[in-house]
Amino acid sequence: PGRAAPSASRRPSRPRKRRRREKVIERPGVVREFGGLLSQVHVWRVDLARTPAPPSDAVDPLTGGPLQEGQRLVDPPRDKVDARAALVRKPIKPPSHEGAVVSVSHFGSDHGSTVVYGTQRGFIRAHDLRARREAWTLSLPPELGLLTATALGTDKTWVCAGTQGGFVAIWDVRRAGTLAACWRHSSRSRIHRLATCARLPPAPADATPRPLAFVAAGANSVAVWDLSIGGRCAQCFRAVPPLDPKLGDPAELGPAATAKRWGLPTLDPVPLPPHPRERLFRVGNERFDASSYKDPSVRAIMGRISNNGNSYLVTGGTDAQIRYWDFLAPSRCYTVSGPHPGAPRPTYEAPRAAAAGAADSRFFVCRDHDAPPAEAVDPVDEPHLFQRGAVPPPSAHRDAVLDLKSIDLPIKLMLSASRDGVVKCWR
Repeated sequence: PGRAAPSASRRPSRPRKRRRREKVIERPGVVREFGGLLSQVHVWRVDLARTPAPPSDAVDPLTGGPLQEGQRLVDPPRDKVDARAALVRKPIKPPSHEGAVVSVSHFGSDHGSTVVYGTQRGFIRAHDLRARREAWTLSLPPELGLLTATALGTDKTWVCAGTQGGFVAIWDVRRAGTLAACWRHSSRSRIHRLATCARLPPAPADATPRPLAFVAAGANSVAVWDLSIGGRCAQCFRAVPPLDPKLGDPAELGPAATAKRWGLPTLDPVPLPPHPRERLFRVGNERFDASSYKDPSVRAIMGRISNNGNSYLVTGGTDAQIRYWDFLAPSRCYTVSGPHPGAPRPTYEAPRAAAAGAADSRFFVCRDHDAPPAEAVDPVDEPHLFQRGAVPPPSAHRDAVLDLKSIDLPIKLMLSASRDGVVKCWR
């Protein structure tokens, strides 16, 4: 009594939904990816997107004449695309308890078109676009950690996944999704990216295909393993930063620091239990190594295995540099984006093995160098520096490179995207 009744139109406040990342399959000329409030997978056909015709008074800024049909003005108020016509089907929505979609892949065949995506909680789902149903589902053991990367095998019969704890797991999808093998990266750090191939140069094109996987983990390193055997890597590419002068003589580094810079990574096998529902191991109080997150790491992988000898690997990482790696000779490796203005050019080499005393063809290293201090400039050259005129802005990225993609037509190009929202095109 004496108190007014609450208004019926007022509703209790609802908790705000947590923003999750939304990914879409990468398919030439067909799809895109974007962010959203829900964890979903959207499939788009760009060729079905409708673009309004240009107005009659539009002028071509290059020729000065009228704008022809099919040409578009880069004007946001006028140049709009109706994305609803490009949506192939309803969004694919995984269960909400599985977390964000962290990776998406696609493969098509004569029998179907399948989208394979992985969620943060360790589920890998394959969705058949023709049948509009799930073809199969894989479950990652929870003791391996959160899912961070996935990759399909070249023959589409096996899938590998990487986790935040440095584990790499592989499944044979023909055997009811049973976990086939599991390893842990020797760096014990997060698996950032995975990619697969069937052979490595200089193997011929008719060589027996193998389940090879590129694993981006550790301090600015990418290594290739044959997942049928694990163990030592088949080849390793690593960028080594300059040593801190405060550490003293480089020859007096400790065993851990020496192995981190010059040691080849390994995949240590994890024994599988006899029953698929048993735990792989008991989770203990493992100490978190925060130093592994401070080191530069590779976040983007792109490459090609060719029959004519033009095989390469391109990597981009948190050091804002893009590097081109040749599989056979370090002399043909170079840096595409970077280093910082004023810094010397990086050098690429194959370090000598301690036992054999010869260059190790499996290990290519990029040595970065610090820029000289300002007081190191010769006073005789200072007048020339002030008279050199306008200096073009640096073309290198300023933030971490998160993705790389290649374009073959109409000309060969490479696209790179960085964390600060910048997309660059390289020839």
